[in-house]
Amino acid sequence: MKLLLIHADHLDYKVTGEAMKNPEPIPKGEGEASFNECLVVFCAVETVDETNPSASVETGINVVEDVAKRLGVSLVVLYPYAHLSSNLAKPTVALEILRCMEDELGRKGFKVHRAPFGWYKAFTLSCKGHPLSELSRSVEPVAPKDLKEVVEVKPSRFIILDPSGKEFTLDPSRLGELKILDEHPLLKQLIMNELGLKEGSRGPPPHVKLMAKLGLVDYEPSSDVGHFRFYPKGALLKELLEAFADDLAVSRLKAVKVETPMMYRLSQRAIAEQASKFRERDYRFKVGGEEFTLRFAGDFGLFSMMK
Repeated sequence: MKLLLIHADHLDYKVTGEAMKNPEPIPKGEGEASFNECLVVFCAVETVDETNPSASVETGINVVEDVAKRLGVSLVVLYPYAHLSSNLAKPTVALEILRCMEDELGRKGFKVHRAPFGWYKAFTLSCKGHPLSELSRSVEPVAPKDLKEVVEVKPSRFIILDPSGKEFTLDPSRLGELKILDEHPLLKQLIMNELGLKEGSRGPPPHVKLMAKLGLVDYEPSSDVGHFRFYPKGALLKELLEAFADDLAVSRLKAVKVETPMMYRLSQRAIAEQASKFRERDYRFKVGGEEFTLRFAGDFGLFSMMK
């Protein structure tokens, strides 16, 4: 991403015509705007930003926020400006990244205006002319391991819901006081496993060696770490467990089945944001220059369908 940051006394612009096929729709009366005392951020989203859109958004925002705070500016104008680069991202990706930047800057307390994407615009700009009034930045997505440091973890709470619908607040530090767990020891063990807790030192889990010893399941050395191969007996047991789970969900609990794709576009804002929070084992690839990710347990398609 290429950024040109101008500390301006004044900016006004007016849309004059379409610069591409199917530009961003402009609501009636919003084809022109005028601003005083603002930080104008001319922005060109590049192909490198397609590799990790959420990281590009975060890194770009950090740059804009840093400059705005140094200048004491509260109004930011994001202005798409393709002329800053010859390696432009796909329009759909670029627009999503700019929208995300607009949203995130707003959450940080800035007043934000984003000029319409995909249009020619006449503009008048008055730069203040001091040493920090004209800055250029080249922004690349940070590595996923570095991005983890800026991920905001929202407060959450655990509850246990029994078959009657009654809720029990779960405090990981006071599991012994929750009587319902005394009635369901397997549930207690499941919760302890999920929370990374252990009752005493048990050593490595025995099931890994047992599965291989009994000829059920083993790791596949030709695949990525953690991927299995199922031998005949293991495949049979897996199939029986799947049939049991299917009967439990569909026949007894009256759930219904759906099917969703195995891969999704990362140019979709909601998908990119969710995928950015699960980086340990996500698989990404490009088709025709556009980046996709393989579906994991948090099924994007199910959420989209429920909307």
